Amino acid sequence: SQRDTQRRDDMARFMSQLSQYQSNNAGKVPKTIAEYNSGTGEERKGFIPNYLEAGGDSFNDPSTGEPYEVVDVSSCKGQGNECKNNSKGTDVMGDIYVYTNARCDGENPVEVQGDRKIAITIKLEGAGVYCGNN
Repeated sequence: SQRDTQRRDDMARFMSQLSQYQSNNAGKVPKTIAEYNSGTGEERKGFIPNYLEAGGDSFNDPSTGEPYEVVDVSSCKGQGNECKNNSKGTDVMGDIYVYTNARCDGENPVEVQGDRKIAITIKLEGAGVYCGNN
């Protein structure tokens, strides 16, 4: 669907901006990648406001028009090949799930070495899950 195409494009932009962040910060990944500060002005800091919404851009789910919810699933380290567990679940439409120490194996994040490796997933309306990694 057109909304799923927009979601894929948004995830590609997310990963592109993550690479930009890493270029600006000696290869590190943001500690607060899932932090979404709802304030205005100076108190509004973090990866999403500074990289994905810079210059007045929006970063919203195409179904609702609301900002994506970014859920930090935390590190995959020590979880082996199954990284998809968190208390909220990983199949809520409009939520982006962020996994550290991970890369994509098809639709699924799997553990890899290196705390600078991130995988993200988002449920698609049509079918399946989009997974992207750096």
